[in-house]
Amino acid sequence: MVVISNSYWQTRLNGDPSIVGRKVDLNGSPFTIVGVAPSGFFGERMHDASPDFWIPLKFQPQIMRRESWLASKDVYWLNFVARLKPDVTRPQATASLNLQLRQFLSAEWGPRPSKADQKAIQRAFVQLDSGRSGISQVRQFYAEPLSILMGIVALVLLVACANVANLLLSRSEARRREFAVRRAIGASRGRLVRQLLTESLLLGILGGSVGLLLAYWSIHLLSVLVSRQLVVHVTTNPAVLAFTAATALATSLVFGIAPAWRLGEEAPAGAIRSVSERHHYRESWLARGLIAVQIGAALVLLSAAGLLTRTFVNLEYQALGFNPQKVLLVGIDTRLTALDPAELNALYRQLRDQVGGLPGVISASVAYFSPMGGHHNSTGVTVEGYAPHANEDLNVDYDIVGPGYFQTIGIAVRRGRAITAQDSATGAQVAVVNQAFVDTYFAGQDPIGRRIWIGRASYPEPSELPQEIVGIVANARYNDPGTPAGPFAYLPLSQSPEAYAGEIEVRTAGDPAAIAGQVREAIHSVDSGLSIASIRTLREQVDGQLREQHLVAVLGTLFSILALVLAAIGLYGGLVYWVSQRTGEIGVRLALGARGAGIARLVLARGMVVACSGIGAGLAVALASARLLASSLYGITPADPLSFAGATIVVVVVALFACLVPARRALRTDPASALRHE
Repeated sequence: MVVISNSYWQTRLNGDPSIVGRKVDLNGSPFTIVGVAPSGFFGERMHDASPDFWIPLKFQPQIMRRESWLASKDVYWLNFVARLKPDVTRPQATASLNLQLRQFLSAEWGPRPSKADQKAIQRAFVQLDSGRSGISQVRQFYAEPLSILMGIVALVLLVACANVANLLLSRSEARRREFAVRRAIGASRGRLVRQLLTESLLLGILGGSVGLLLAYWSIHLLSVLVSRQLVVHVTTNPAVLAFTAATALATSLVFGIAPAWRLGEEAPAGAIRSVSERHHYRESWLARGLIAVQIGAALVLLSAAGLLTRTFVNLEYQALGFNPQKVLLVGIDTRLTALDPAELNALYRQLRDQVGGLPGVISASVAYFSPMGGHHNSTGVTVEGYAPHANEDLNVDYDIVGPGYFQTIGIAVRRGRAITAQDSATGAQVAVVNQAFVDTYFAGQDPIGRRIWIGRASYPEPSELPQEIVGIVANARYNDPGTPAGPFAYLPLSQSPEAYAGEIEVRTAGDPAAIAGQVREAIHSVDSGLSIASIRTLREQVDGQLREQHLVAVLGTLFSILALVLAAIGLYGGLVYWVSQRTGEIGVRLALGARGAGIARLVLARGMVVACSGIGAGLAVALASARLLASSLYGITPADPLSFAGATIVVVVVALFACLVPARRALRTDPASALRHE
């Protein structure tokens, strides 16, 4: 029996309502369709693409023509799905399962486990997750970058709040006389406070509404930045919307109540006469302080964005140990061909010959997986003549590849030879190791010709055949661009009867995507029933592993630019208000013979003093907070001088431009008009 997905039912079976009970052929075996999954259901695990069929696990040997996973102790990646009893909580079930797991491991290790084994047993645990959201690495993958982005958003909010506070302070100063007149003719202080709070709340509601609308429109863009193939439907979260609305209202209240309360308690007579020098001086420092906070926060964000961007660039252009350019990767599934291992080896040879003979193809190979593909094979290893240290973890990552693999992927052979067509199933067992393997297990020795046992972490039985090391290749980063390569081994596909090729690798002379159609036709000319799961370039696959760093760098840069624009607007607005309040003073200076350059320097000095104070404080905070990003950086230190110098220069230039417009406005002041106004 089989359950089919809703999308398969709609697209391939035209939504036939009588589909239940019909037969479907899967790899030569008939299965009865017993149901259709609801729309949007993707199973227990969130994949890049939703499965089309759900089949009972007991039929896995029949479908894949391999031994049963249920009979193998090495299948560690199967997920269990269970429904808890009504009277059992998740912590209770977790504790019970962990106890059973440790009892099982203790029985497996025997009555006298080593201290290392005892520690491993105690560290083993079962994690129960809610089935509501499924099992996914997306949360873990983006946990750290999302924390960074939340900090960045908080700083942008601080800049916006400081800008709004400055705006409200300026408006309250301009309306002092108005409110003094209202108080004089009978308006109560509470009424004035309520009016200003209403205005600030209206401002917050309007701004929050616009923000929510922009957020709704940008959800799809964000989901594309995270992944172009997510099978889940991304929507706005009510809790997030409620938090956003509450933040907007709270910001309006907090930054609206201070000027409202001050204006409400001021004596009408004093406000009508004029602004006292002492009060004006205090308010001027408050306004300048808010502007300095904005500039400092913008500098902190720019510095962080510079560090994250340089990290992404370092990862993008580092030496990976292989050449990702001009390589096409074709995902295949030979498990569904109903061929035995000997027949599969013949199929792999035909695929290499057919695809490798295409015009523009330099070389072709097959392998279990390729670098940066998200796959990871690790097993124990025993090295002849190597004495392990106490509690040393003898593990090695490995891949299973065909002839021509190193040439196709672009991994340099340092010594010995690569895996060739002569490494057949009946020949001597061989292996190729990387330089990290040699440095770890053969320091100062010649590894060529030495024997190892891949898959054994303890000394093997005499009947177990070893692999002879026949070649050494350069270190290649397989799993993570930011993690140095560890010990790695390559085994011939023809000598691994339980393995299968998951990819065809094709190195081309030109654009690999341009010959994708020809490669597909060549594959189908060998076996028309061979399933092609995906076609992509190796460059695209590597870029996919950098998606996290790219997302953080792009969003961090956008938010820092937004904060810088807000800070520049705040500085500009503060200077414009300052110039408007000193129109009379500027007119007197001009009437007494002051030159325009002197007036411009006066305005520029006022603005740049505020900007430099914010830059100084921002640099100190940025240097201190950069240590929080240390785990997310690569190839640079948290105190990277280039990032901080670049951010400082950008802020200084933007601040200078923000001061030029008010300075030009001061230069255009007419002395006669200014004196009449005074």
